Amino acid sequence: MSIRIRVPNAKLGVPDLLLEVDRPGDNVALWILEVGFLQTDKDLMKRPYRRPKDTLELVITMKGRDVLTKREWKVMLDNPAFGSVMSSAPHPWVMPLTIKVKAWLCHSDGEFSLNEMNSSSYYVCAEICPTRDSTEIAHLNSVFRQAMKFIHDKTTSYVQEHCELDEENIIAMCKWIPPDPLFDWDKVMNHVCKGVMHDGFDRYSDWHEDLNY
Repeated sequence: MSIRIRVPNAKLGVPDLLLEVDRPGDNVALWILEVGFLQTDKDLMKRPYRRPKDTLELVITMKGRDVLTKREWKVMLDNPAFGSVMSSAPHPWVMPLTIKVKAWLCHSDGEFSLNEMNSSSYYVCAEICPTRDSTEIAHLNSVFRQAMKFIHDKTTSYVQEHCELDEENIIAMCKWIPPDPLFDWDKVMNHVCKGVMHDGFDRYSDWHEDLNY
């Protein structure tokens, strides 16, 4: 690659997203994105969860019964964004979620600084669950817009210099702006919660099926 991610005293590994133009005998990296995380989604789901113990009243109640359907198992008030998922088979199948979004932008000199403060225009940390601060979300959206602008400007500049496009397409490319906001965080959380509820039901189903063996 013609561009490398450089972070003092840290190795970020292989980029998670690479926008690259492949030319005969040459590759041009236009944008590189590195995403860091503390634990895998599998670890996140397993760590706070404990299967019901054999001595629990729940085991006595459910043993010998058919496995509940998802509709029978789900309780409308259960929402992992605000509390444990207990279901109609009372047990904390899923603990409350806490989700923070962190993003770093590359400085103009090509460096990433992992020690940026949240007041910086190159870094943001915002909690989207269970609470959501409007100031943090505004900063988060601003950083994402700035990232999209970097990608747009870099791509447009390259196309204008190296590609043959008619004027109409060039004008359209230059006028394009990313949606504002880039993400609908309510929809994001809705999909996250649906996925977590599905995982919680899978945990219950696996546990209940094991009771009959």
